[in-house]
Amino acid sequence: MRTNKKRDIAGMFDKVANDSDINSKNDYEDKQEININLNKSKKAKLNDVLGVKSTKSDTHEFRGYYLEIPLIEAIDKITEGEPKGTKSDLVNHILKESFKDNGWL
Repeated sequence: MRTNKKRDIAGMFDKVANDSDINSKNDYEDKQEININLNKSKKAKLNDVLGVKSTKSDTHEFRGYYLEIPLIEAIDKITEGEPKGTKSDLVNHILKESFKDNGWL
């Protein structure tokens, strides 16, 4: 036969709060250190899987410039069928090489 025991939440809390095994500072620090190491490890693995890279907004700034029509046609022809961003990559590469050659960069 089961008896109904009156449970006292405050009494249960006091028991847990005063449990020296739970409140051990070293044990808590060890658990925190393990959690931090696991989080770093998970983030590193996740970054490896996702191939996290900096975004264009982190390394580039949008600017608008007028180009001569023959230049636009050449860029369009060279980058036709290529993925998004190829035109920007091409123009950046050409400008960077030209600036290096002239000693401006």
